[in-house]
Amino acid sequence: MNEKERKSVNQRIAELVQCYHKGNKSAFAKAADISYQSLGSILGSRQSVPSVVVLQKIGAALPQVRMDWLVLGKGDMVETNKVISLPLPSDDSVAETKNLTQRLAENRAHFDILMEALVEERKLGRVYRIGVNRPMERKLADRLSSTEEEARELVFSGKICSQYSGPNNDKARRNGASYLITEQAVRDFLATEQTP
Repeated sequence: MNEKERKSVNQRIAELVQCYHKGNKSAFAKAADISYQSLGSILGSRQSVPSVVVLQKIGAALPQVRMDWLVLGKGDMVETNKVISLPLPSDDSVAETKNLTQRLAENRAHFDILMEALVEERKLGRVYRIGVNRPMERKLADRLSSTEEEARELVFSGKICSQYSGPNNDKARRNGASYLITEQAVRDFLATEQTP
């Protein structure tokens, strides 16, 4: 038995990790679509025997690696005369790609309009967070031309429409944790305050 065949499958997997991912086990596990824990048990002190599924996933992730070498230690790691080529796209897939590209180009103007509307909505839809964010409380108080305490009381009393977003317990609600107030709610409140 030569030295190649004396190595265990675990050692050969360790070689692949070193060769293809410079020893980065996490990157190798991700590329092979196996859990880091599985790889750790194979390469760690436990030296668990890899399952057939793990070996198949490594083979699928690294098609240039010979399975005879990986499983049995026979031959070279990579078959040197084997050329791996990607399949040529079929006429259907080419037509489908052109159709998709054309549809994307046609929708680009519509997409740009939607993005502009979203940006504008965000400008109008400013959100104040009361109870857990002191700078936002100050901004709301400035917007209402009031003190922070007065602004907080307007929110807690329900005069300014708000949405509770904190923990679901009475203590948190009493302390005013995390109420969200939109700019539109502030505008509505100010409009009702100004009408005689």
